[in-house]
Amino acid sequence: MKIRKVRLFSKECQLAKPYELSFVTLTSFKSTFVEIELENHSSGLGEATALPGYGMETSEQIRRILGRVRTELQGATLDQSWQTVNRVYSRFPFAASAIGTALEFASGEFVLPEKLSIPLLYPVSASRNTKQLVENVRLAFERGFRTVKVKIGKDFDTDLESARALLQESFNIRYHIPVLIIAYDSENDEKIRKALAAYKIPSRIAKNMITDLKYITNKIEKEEIPGVLILRKGVLDE
Repeated sequence: MKIRKVRLFSKECQLAKPYELSFVTLTSFKSTFVEIELENHSSGLGEATALPGYGMETSEQIRRILGRVRTELQGATLDQSWQTVNRVYSRFPFAASAIGTALEFASGEFVLPEKLSIPLLYPVSASRNTKQLVENVRLAFERGFRTVKVKIGKDFDTDLESARALLQESFNIRYHIPVLIIAYDSENDEKIRKALAAYKIPSRIAKNMITDLKYITNKIEKEEIPGVLILRKGVLDE
């Protein structure tokens, strides 16, 4: 099976609500799309979005790289196309992912089932309105989410108040999930206890949390990555 046609286009996609990072608030994504049509007229669509802090690629680089490989993909077999994806991925993973996604959908390698249930991550931002923050997290858990990511980093006092409010709610006990805190520095349980004390967590809750609490430093050794990947549930991040 060969590729019959490759189409590229860019579009600014407005977000349903602002996506807050510690260094910027995004209201839209400038995305580049790849549409691949095969000889049998089946087609697939892939997308790449350059996000600062998540990768080194810019929107301009993604468009330029995809423009270069477009002629290479035209008329290529699926095997040849995947070789192109693997080559591009080493330097431009975002651009390569757009091609790969389009290929998977066009060739039927990935088919969405009629009934699909995927545990998604629910993002919220630290807020001085801790009452509303706690309510948002509670509603997320009630809706079935089991991973809540709290974006922090803009203001230390706000982060601290948000952490205290969420930890005092004992979501980890009520919903039977562990707490994952990404910390800047940690070496032993004593620091964990001091951190919990700073949040003024009741001792009975803190004792229960010590067992569940997963503490990760900002430096992760290569051999530790597989272990980190299995930590799928958490409350505090960044």
